[in-house]
Amino acid sequence: MDQMALRADKKPAALSDAGTNSTVEEAKIIYNLPFNDLLFRAQQVHRRHFDANAIQMSRLL
Repeated sequence: MDQMALRADKKPAALSDAGTNSTVEEAKIIYNLPFNDLLFRAQQVHRRHFDANAIQMSRLL
């Protein structure tokens, strides 16, 4: 599996599910992704689990 295949695939196995057992080759592919592609994929995972428009309100006491 090369980087172009990862970009073309909407849910590549190496990036689809957090917590799955990844191979060393899959880890290398993720590690070698361009930074903006990695950010985009992280945002996709985040949006699958959290409301994209929700705002977290926090305070320091």
